Amino acid sequence: MSVVNTLEIRIKKIVDIGEKLFLTEPHAQSPPIQSQISDLQDRWNSLKKQEENTRSLIDLSIPYFQLVEEADEWFREGSKLLVTIARKSTAVKTPEEAESLLSEISAFLEPGEQKQNERIAKISELAIQLYGPDETKRAPVVQGNKEMLESFSLIRQELTALAGNLRTAEEERQRLQREQEEARKAEEARLAEEARLAEEKRKAEEARIAEERQKAEEARLDEERRKAEDARLAEERRKAEDARLEEERRKAQEAKLAEEKEGPKKLDWLKRRRKAEEDRIAEEKRKAEEARIAEEKKKAEEARIAEEKRKAEEARLAEERERLTKQRRPG
Repeated sequence: MSVVNTLEIRIKKIVDIGEKLFLTEPHAQSPPIQSQISDLQDRWNSLKKQEENTRSLIDLSIPYFQLVEEADEWFREGSKLLVTIARKSTAVKTPEEAESLLSEISAFLEPGEQKQNERIAKISELAIQLYGPDETKRAPVVQGNKEMLESFSLIRQELTALAGNLRTAEEERQRLQREQEEARKAEEARLAEEARLAEEKRKAEEARIAEERQKAEEARLDEERRKAEDARLAEERRKAEDARLEEERRKAQEAKLAEEKEGPKKLDWLKRRRKAEEDRIAEEKRKAEEARIAEEKKKAEEARIAEEKRKAEEARLAEERERLTKQRRPG
């Protein structure tokens, strides 16, 4: 049995005894005693009311401080996480790192923020019952929790913006990398095409030079064949001329012998005829010699011109080879 109940029983007995005395044995001091008994009753009722109020406040304080302790524990965890997130955010370099920090915040807030809000609401409600409307007497965790949640909201906004900026920067870097790669491939393709065209041009040039060299060689062989043929024909003409002259000498000898047999008149006539024939033959020889010399000069000039053309063609081909060699050299 509690002290209050014990006192209440005793006071009730005192009051009951006094009232019985007043009813059975009234005397001159009854009014003051009754006043004292009534005062005792009022004081006891007031004390009981205070006790009830105190008990009510104690009953409210127990869940109040339990909620304050729970809210303060969640607040301490959040504050610790907030410091950790703030420290890690200074080293964020990629969107994934920023999103990882956001995930940590969400993992803490999503299961606990609603419960914390419910605790804070209940704490505020109990605080009004315990301390009245004076907000200065409320637990500091209420204001601290509000500031912490505002800090979480701010850092979430900053991390979201940072993740977006980093993602934009990463996309821009990848775009530039793709453009550089495409430019590199295009440059390689251009260089490969230039190399292919240069190789085709080189082969075409070599084929042209080989064709010209072949033509020059064929021209040289044709010239040699022509010279050999001219020499053969000249030799045949010389032999024919020698045979003709030999035949004429033979006929002249026969004519001389015949003249000697026929007499002086005919001899004189034959001499004149032989002289005319010899003059004619000498003139033909002279003309033939002049024609031969002219032909030889013509052939010599043609040979000189062909030789100059051959040397010029060889010089041009050598120059072409030198130019192609320089083109194929690196740098």
